[in-house]
Amino acid sequence: MVSALFLPLYSMFVLLIGGVGVLLVIGYVVARREYELEDISDEAPEKPGKSIEPPRLGKYLATQLVFAFLLLLMSPELPRDVTVVLGSVMALFIALTLLASRPLVFQLAPKFSGIMARGLAKALTLVSAFITFEAFLVWRGFEGDLLGILLIPIALLVIFYAAYVMLTSAYGEGYY
Repeated sequence: MVSALFLPLYSMFVLLIGGVGVLLVIGYVVARREYELEDISDEAPEKPGKSIEPPRLGKYLATQLVFAFLLLLMSPELPRDVTVVLGSVMALFIALTLLASRPLVFQLAPKFSGIMARGLAKALTLVSAFITFEAFLVWRGFEGDLLGILLIPIALLVIFYAAYVMLTSAYGEGYY
């Protein structure tokens, strides 16, 4: 009776991802507004600002969209909770890649050259590929096989490699 008051685990996960997405959008809007207000204020210095070129993340974004499309194609055969959770994670990764491609996100970076944004996009694309591979295994019924069991250490390796790519790109940007 009390358990009827709680949401299933995948609903809580979607709620969490949705909350993070809403916070990202609100933070972006507030940061853009503050930047525009600072830009038109009288106290702003009159020196010409450095023009920040947005990093070219089109290939990473296109790859992530292809992975999301493949997940969409497999979704009728997948369990509903798996589809909802993996689809929301893929949508969050696409949104983060879009935010990384906007130069406003990196306005405060002292030496922005786009290396860190490309590293983030590469890591998110790598994890998106792994998510699509996981969905393929569930779609084909391999999740209980030896391949499904070997997926756990492989998942850890992929996540650690993605973190390594992001950290080395931050080093390349000059933060360490």
